Amino acid sequence: MKVLIIGVDGATWDVLDQSVLENCMPTLQKLKQTGSSGILESTIPPLTPAAWTTCITGCRPHIHGVVDFKKYSFQDNSVKLVDTTDVQVPTLWHYLDQQGYSFACLNVPFTYPPFPLEKGIMVSGFGCPGTTAEFTSPPDFKSEIFSHIPDYSVGLGQERYPKRKYGLGNDEITFRTTMGILIRRLNQRLELAQFVQTDHPVEVMMVQFQPLDLLQHLCWPYMDPRTRNRYRWQRDQIFEFYRQLDHVIQQLVSMVNLAEGLVIVASDHGFGPLNFSIFVNQYLQRWGYVKRANPWSRLVRRTRRNIIKRTRSSGQKMSLQRKYPVNWSKTKAIAVRCPGYGAIYLNVKDRQPHGSIQPGKEYIDTIQDLKHRFQGLVNPHSGEKVFDRLATPGELWGNQEKYCEAYGDLLLLPKEGYDYHTSLKKRSHFIATLRDGPFRASIHYPQGMYVINGKDIKREYQTPAHIADLVPTLYSWLKISIPAECDGVPLLDVFEENPHCVQQKTQRFPSSYTSKDQNTPKIHEGKEALIGQLQNLGYLE
Repeated sequence: MKVLIIGVDGATWDVLDQSVLENCMPTLQKLKQTGSSGILESTIPPLTPAAWTTCITGCRPHIHGVVDFKKYSFQDNSVKLVDTTDVQVPTLWHYLDQQGYSFACLNVPFTYPPFPLEKGIMVSGFGCPGTTAEFTSPPDFKSEIFSHIPDYSVGLGQERYPKRKYGLGNDEITFRTTMGILIRRLNQRLELAQFVQTDHPVEVMMVQFQPLDLLQHLCWPYMDPRTRNRYRWQRDQIFEFYRQLDHVIQQLVSMVNLAEGLVIVASDHGFGPLNFSIFVNQYLQRWGYVKRANPWSRLVRRTRRNIIKRTRSSGQKMSLQRKYPVNWSKTKAIAVRCPGYGAIYLNVKDRQPHGSIQPGKEYIDTIQDLKHRFQGLVNPHSGEKVFDRLATPGELWGNQEKYCEAYGDLLLLPKEGYDYHTSLKKRSHFIATLRDGPFRASIHYPQGMYVINGKDIKREYQTPAHIADLVPTLYSWLKISIPAECDGVPLLDVFEENPHCVQQKTQRFPSSYTSKDQNTPKIHEGKEALIGQLQNLGYLE
């Protein structure tokens, strides 16, 4: 194998600190000491679908098109779960396929349905409905997996994990049992990678591991360096998980000759404590932008929604007219998604079915008024301003009309320690504080981590990077020209000598991407289990 990419979801140097590296993760520590490393900045927002898609395309979300777990449509005022049909640019795998490289993409989130590529093996990860779906390419590779790994599971698997607020349970037996399941999940991925390399050897492989993210969601106080020593037996179980993860990394790295090859270990985002929750639509309702429907209309809406929930195919679009108890013809602005930031959508005439705001001056004035109101919000619990920054897609990326469907007309950009909710249920406080305790919640932070080690890579070197930079760096190491659409940049500082990389000036998408509509397998419709898991982890409301 020439190149190995190991994805560790949610890993951060804040948690995998020097004490953890020295006592539990000698392989990762050695890779760091003998290679280049640093903080890896995540995407806006720092969410799994957006960040891993950036990792495998070299493009930020406003270019590749996957921003959140759900995608909003102006045309029918609805949302649906995202999948690979929403990716608007070719991935690393399309370009490697075009260049004739053999490769395997194993368990990377939101690679379902898998891309049908000539030279590669793809096994979908988190975001796939389950093992009953056609989650491999080629399709018959699925039977090979189960013949070698009968208990193989996809993504978070079929187990019914408890809701985030309950953690993994207080009793030691339940905790140990669940930890055993997660460690088995690590070894399933290792066994899959070893099987691929033995029976279908490839030149480039990426393997992703999800359990660390799950653990940080469900039992953050046991992992946070500031609190973990209060919970000794839980901490010791977590430390054993780290040792098992490091063993898996060691086994994978042993498949690469570092004198000639390249290993990248990277995460999609970091983690930190969740201190406050803000209910964005409650403020919009107070300010008159959201108008609730009358009681009779709300009863009819709720009845219709419940009937549709029982009869519709899972994963189907959900109309927001049925989801939210509002009078759409009188509602001017609403947060329909809160994907790690507040996404405010204006209800614009001739854009949404029941638009109430005129394009032009009224639209601009509404944006300015909302900015003024949200900028003035002060957290009554801390005395600090709630938002660090508010911006429109046009201010961030130069094109309001092109990006507002994906991102919203106004972005309430995240302040660390806050999350956002769209609920319209009556509340006495619009900003809620979270108390300390064993089930204290956590949230994604933008500071992930990376290590690069191998031929022509500097030793003991540290430099910050963005997750979009990893693929351009790999292209440079492979002496492949960087695709024109990539807005990440190669990390030239980590090379012993400048690789003299070249970026294409015009987009030339591979035929395997441009013909994907004809070749993409039919999407499986069993997504209820996935939706439930996302809700339990707090990703969906």
